[in-house]
Amino acid sequence: MTTQVIKLNSRGIPQSRLVILSRNHLYLTTPRKKCKRRIPIQQIRQVAHTKFRDSIVCINVQEGVDLILVVEDQVEFVNTLKEIYLALTTQELVVNVTCEYVFSFSFFLFLFLFLFFLQSFFLFFSFLFFF
Repeated sequence: MTTQVIKLNSRGIPQSRLVILSRNHLYLTTPRKKCKRRIPIQQIRQVAHTKFRDSIVCINVQEGVDLILVVEDQVEFVNTLKEIYLALTTQELVVNVTCEYVFSFSFFLFLFLFLFFLQSFFLFFSFLFFF
C-alpha cells in the first residue's frame, strides 16, 4: 500500500511524504522517491489515532523517533498496518483511539505565524497581479 501523507517533524513542521507499506517494512519517502526512513514492522509498538476527521495517526516505534502523520484515509491505513503486523508477528497491533489533543504553546504559535505569513504571501502576490 502506498499513500500520500503529511509528516509532522519534531519541530511541528509539515513535510510531504509517501508511506509505502510492504510485508516487512514501513518506508517513509520524499515525493521524489528518496527513502528517508525504513521502519521494520516488528519495531512498531502501537498506533494511535483520533476519532475526529483530522486524520492524525501517531506510530510509536521501539527505536528512533515516533511518527506523526496526517493520513487522508486513516481507517484504511491503520487496518492495513494491523493486518501486516498480525501476519508478520502473529500478535495484534495495539491501536489506541483518542478523543483529546495535547499540544504545546509553541505549536500553536508556529501555526498562527505560519497562517499569518501564508495570508500575507497571498495578499502580496494578489496585489502585484492586479496592479
